[in-house]
Order: sequence, then structure tokens, then C-alpha cells
Amino acid sequence: MHRKGTPSDNVCIEAFRSTILKELIHRQTIVTFQEGKKLVENYIV
Repeated sequence: MHRKGTPSDNVCIEAFRSTILKELIHRQTIVTFQEGKKLVENYIV
């Protein structure tokens, strides 16, 4: 197991975040938080 604060701790979540930003968030204009939340939830499911 890695120590807290090392770069390898959050590789999976950083890759997931990057994918969502590229494929979902940057392609649309999101006005409200609820709209963004719904888009992300639909993307995950």
C-alpha cells in the first residue's frame, strides 16, 4: 500500500476525472449545478 500523499494514490480517480472532463463537461454548457450533477450521474450509469 502506498503512503498518503504519493502521486500513485489517486491515479484511478484522476483518470476518471480526466475522462469525464474530456467526454462530457467540455462538450456542453452547464448552467446549474443540478444540470451538471444529472449529466455526470447519467454518464456513470
